[in-house]
Amino acid sequence: MHMKIIGLPATLLLFTWIWSCGPDRKDDILGCTDPGSLNYKLEANTDDGTCIYPDISTNQFLFAVFTATWNSESSEIGGKMVREFIQKYKERVVVLEIHKGVSDPMSSPIGTEWTNSWDMISTPSFTINDSILTDHPMGQGGPIANGIIAQGAEVALHHVPFPGTANTLAGTAYMQAISQLQGKFYLAVYIVGHGIVHPQKGTNGYTFPEYNFDWDTKTYKKYQHNNILHAEVNNALFGKLCFDNGAPPKKSASVSYEIAKQETWAEDLDLVVIAWKKQAGRYKVVNIAKFDL
Repeated sequence: MHMKIIGLPATLLLFTWIWSCGPDRKDDILGCTDPGSLNYKLEANTDDGTCIYPDISTNQFLFAVFTATWNSESSEIGGKMVREFIQKYKERVVVLEIHKGVSDPMSSPIGTEWTNSWDMISTPSFTINDSILTDHPMGQGGPIANGIIAQGAEVALHHVPFPGTANTLAGTAYMQAISQLQGKFYLAVYIVGHGIVHPQKGTNGYTFPEYNFDWDTKTYKKYQHNNILHAEVNNALFGKLCFDNGAPPKKSASVSYEIAKQETWAEDLDLVVIAWKKQAGRYKVVNIAKFDL
């Protein structure tokens, strides 16, 4: 009888010890626990393997072409400049074509805002980041582009698409400070289309649907317009303010969106993410990246 009284408390003690040392699932908060990631979750105490890290951490630059289907020089000068920049700089350049004028079916409200913001009167016109080119784009723009690429990037960029529908696009764009940032930083997500076939006025004054010259096959094909600026996902020219007063290294910000596709857009779409800095009343491109959809 004495041995049974001793054994019972020992069994209960052992059971209590095993139960109290097991994981308490009620206290687990799942999420990314890496402060250096884009989606760090401060309150998480259990890493669930969902950490996201930036794709683009080197400087890339914007080559913007202000163009129009009714302008005879856009097909020759504008098209030639785009080919030269892509051939020379490859993935380090992101091209945007902003169509102008109500008679151009690829013009858009965001394109009109962009044109007015840059005071682009002549067609075609060109910019590299926030620098307006007044001379031959490659001659004047080459040194500007080389200087941008040589600099260390201030921010890294990333994009995660979400499952949408046949008529919508959805996702989240991220910006992360690489170095100490000072000032106001914005994050914008632009919809860009490729492959719209539409006549383009040629240098001889006539409009030819097959005016586009394919340099690979040395034949004329239907004129396909690419890199067309369609919209910004939040209908804001320079996106949303993410860092109001700078940011320390590794601090991240994001912009989530869901936007309905428009009938005037191309079927082949990309996203262009731009980090802007507002400085002296103007907006400066900090970094830019293109992401496939």
